[in-house]
This record gives sequence, C-alpha cells and structure tokens, in this order.
Amino acid sequence: MKNIEEFTHTKYNGEMLPFERFKLTNWVLDIKPTIVFEVGTGNGGGSTYFISKALKELNNNGIIYTCDPLRSIDDNMLSEFENIKYFNIYSNEMLSNLINSNVKPNFIMFDGPENPDIAYDDIKTLENFIDDGTYFSMHDWDLYRPYDGGQSTKAVKIREYFESSSNWILIEQLHSNIKNSDFDDKPYDSVGLCLYKFKK
Repeated sequence: MKNIEEFTHTKYNGEMLPFERFKLTNWVLDIKPTIVFEVGTGNGGGSTYFISKALKELNNNGIIYTCDPLRSIDDNMLSEFENIKYFNIYSNEMLSNLINSNVKPNFIMFDGPENPDIAYDDIKTLENFIDDGTYFSMHDWDLYRPYDGGQSTKAVKIREYFESSSNWILIEQLHSNIKNSDFDDKPYDSVGLCLYKFKK
C-alpha cells in the first residue's frame, strides 16, 4: 500500500477523500488506460492530479483530456504534468471535439456539475463511440452522504440507467454510508465512487 500521506496532503487544491484518491489511483494503475476523458477538472488537485500521476507512473504515454467551463487548473500543475490536456469548455463541446478527432477514451471519469442530465447525456453520446472494455468512474455516486451531511444529485439519472443496463458491468463501488476501509481513522471514507466496465 502507498503511504496515506500521498493521498492526504498534496500541493494542489482538489476534492475527493484520501481513500477515494487511493482507489482511483490504483484503478488507473491496474487498468493501464492510454486515453482518459474527464468531466469536471475543478482546480485540478483531485481526480485530475491522481489520474495524471498514475499515468505518469505507468509511463505508457497516457493522456488525460479534461474539461471544466467554470474553474481552471493550476498553471504549475499543467507545467508539471505534460499528459494533461485541459480545456475551459463544456463537456458536450469537449466530447464533440474528441469524436470529430477520433480520440477514443478507454477510461472515463465524471465529476461534473450538479445537473443529472449532463452526465446522462454525455454517457449516451459516449456509448456510440467508445469500444467494448472501456472503464467508467464517477465521484459523488451516492445521493446522500453522512461524511458532511450533504447531498449530490449529479449521478442520480446516470446511476439509475447503469444499474438497469446490461451494457455496464459494476466492478467496484465505494459507499458513502459505511466505512469502506481501514485506510484512516475517519468515520467515513467516501461520498460514493464507482467503477464500471462497458460491454457492447
């Protein structure tokens, strides 16, 4: 196991709890994707940073294409990680650009805005483009979260679709209402994080 400090204290601001960062990092290291598409860069220190760091460790020339129209990534982080292709645009525009350029992701990460239609519409577009065996992960997978007493609606529609679809196979899921690990001594270690695999 990697040192918990690697996932607790980072030099860039970002979301995700330490165990979620740990799991996402190890999913990427295990799956070894070469093209990652991410919705919701934020300030870059959460999923963007840990995916980029894992790709760098894999040394497989992997690239992460990430977008966020409202927040921007730290310039120092862009200088440190040449594998990040950041765009200050909406996800549907980013998807259109990737499809038109035939840049096909084999790992998808959603952590976008609190609008359940966006994630659902994006994945329906992607299903017509991605290959069999593509992986998908999403943060804030649970509606309610005891961690901070809050709630997130961003995954409501896509989660209902995935759970009834024969095209998406659940590989692993972190739950918000239980302790998923002994990674730290906090009462909760996730607000919901999933890993699915696409099957045509």
